[in-house]
Amino acid sequence: LLFLPYRAVTSLFVDGGLMMPCGAAVPLLMLGFLVFGCLLVIRVISRIRPNAPLAAVSMLCVFMLLASNGLYLWYRTNFYSVPIAASLFLSVLGLWLWLGAAKRVPVSGDRIREVDGTQSLSLPHLAAGSMCIAANLGCRPQFILVALLAFVIFWPQIQSIFRHASNDSSIPHMSVWRLMRTPLAALLPALIVIVPLLAYNVVRFGSPLDFGTSYQMTVTDMTSYRQPLSNLALTVSYYLFLPLRFTDAFPFLAVSPAPLPTWGFTEAMPGGLFTIAPLTLAALACPFLYRRMRKAGRTNTWLLLTSSLALGLLLVVLDSRMAGLGWRYIADFGWLFALAALPSLLIVLDCGKPRLRWVCRAGFLALLLFTLVVALMSLFLPGRDDEMLRNNPALYLDVQSWFMLG
Repeated sequence: LLFLPYRAVTSLFVDGGLMMPCGAAVPLLMLGFLVFGCLLVIRVISRIRPNAPLAAVSMLCVFMLLASNGLYLWYRTNFYSVPIAASLFLSVLGLWLWLGAAKRVPVSGDRIREVDGTQSLSLPHLAAGSMCIAANLGCRPQFILVALLAFVIFWPQIQSIFRHASNDSSIPHMSVWRLMRTPLAALLPALIVIVPLLAYNVVRFGSPLDFGTSYQMTVTDMTSYRQPLSNLALTVSYYLFLPLRFTDAFPFLAVSPAPLPTWGFTEAMPGGLFTIAPLTLAALACPFLYRRMRKAGRTNTWLLLTSSLALGLLLVVLDSRMAGLGWRYIADFGWLFALAALPSLLIVLDCGKPRLRWVCRAGFLALLLFTLVVALMSLFLPGRDDEMLRNNPALYLDVQSWFMLG
């Protein structure tokens, strides 16, 4: 979507065309994530608390962008960041479209009729969302698991379709089409994307599910290397709980050691998700909010956000088992934890007791500012990949001088 059109256009001026710089592709994709990540947060909040204050929504949008580890990708715009940035953008865009597909509006030509009191669905929203989510298979394949959230989002409509089909064994032709066009609107766009990608894998590597990751030239021979199972538990704990290590010299933060019993891939990083963004711990409370959200008529939203938490935990385990410990891999699951944290954080920001409310809001803001400061400090972190002291020493030394006495 980016590199081929860029080469085609530049071939009009340069023989053979030019390769689009990754330093341009990643910010462009991350801009899409920034916009639609915020829109997704707003759409989820509108389901939890439709009249949430603007200040709360604004702070939660900032929280989402920080917890997603997006600043890492904004900073490190090399080739490895391209697929992650693309999948972040496609995933939030796809979910935003899916959540916007179900609305109580007058039935029109592009919507299925309400069945058993469930909401009508916009077929264009449904199809476009499916295409975006399916495109993850051509970016970062782990993100294709986001497609599982479709069963949660559209569960009322799925139940209605099955009830309607089972109650009428002699459905007329038009009724069958009306019944099946919604599943087809979700499946066909996905297949249009997935089938060529799988065929491309067969042509390149002889298997539809071989995406070529074993053939990359990296820190070890990936064709024979497998992550040791003995590292799994520790790697998962590092992804979530690796402690921060502060120092008394600029940038006042250092990489934290992450020793493993057996050699495995590890990237220098300042801390785990829950230490660099403490507000994400609120995601763990989401499963316990069922009664509260059911009472408010938000059962489906509770199920969606609890499923997001479960999916985030699954991706932590998959990344630990398949890829090792990588700072950039927090972007695979951080945004899912942020979504799952929204109900708990909204409760904190809207505490019923006036005096306690201001304490909660001040605490939330303090932790949000802490996360922002840690993210900014990490840009100057010595020992990280692409450390600024080597890549842009003038900027590093200029900022360092702000904190030097005399």
